Amino acid sequence: MTQDMQTQPAPPLEGRRELPSVPKRRRPGFIALGVVLVVVLFLGFMAALSSSGQSTQVLALAATVSRGEQIEPDDLTTVEVPSDTTLAVFEASQFEDVVGQYAAVDLLPGSTLTTAAVTMELAPEPGYSVVGIALSTTQLPAQDLAANDHVRIVDTPPSQGDPPSETPTTLPATVLSTTPAADGSPTVIIDLLVPEEDAPALAARAATGRIALVIDTVQAD
Repeated sequence: MTQDMQTQPAPPLEGRRELPSVPKRRRPGFIALGVVLVVVLFLGFMAALSSSGQSTQVLALAATVSRGEQIEPDDLTTVEVPSDTTLAVFEASQFEDVVGQYAAVDLLPGSTLTTAAVTMELAPEPGYSVVGIALSTTQLPAQDLAANDHVRIVDTPPSQGDPPSETPTTLPATVLSTTPAADGSPTVIIDLLVPEEDAPALAARAATGRIALVIDTVQAD
């Protein structure tokens, strides 16, 4: 072969240009939105974590308080409950407000004290009345009375009189509460729950002082 026949490099194409690289475009709006979402989720998690550890001190029972009994300072203690509890409870700061109120139901040690469990006044159920009587220790058994004890009020003869020849009249009743006399005398004030038709007779007998109380059934602890 001749030198003219040797392969020559192809001439460059006219007008051929190398295209510049296209830069990747960032979307700042999406980046900002992602950052906001992360921050919101983090703050929500921290708030939930913080609230789950919050608690409130509320009143609870340290001793058994039977229905109708007055609540005394030693009957109460405090416990912690979650701040978001749905129970209608008394806060620890309401201690003085609760002392002196009456138990509307039997209250057990360790239970949280709810607003529905106490009452300012003892309200008898329809068909019943509350009669208060004052009795000395000679008119009562040595057994201490407690709320819900079933008792009978018995007519007694005059002092140093002859015993009755017939069975004395009695009236059944249920003890609501007992309170020592304020003057320090050996007298106990007893609130009794009786059928409303028996209330006048019991009140009249109590006024004479010629009655005694006997216990039929003692409320179990």
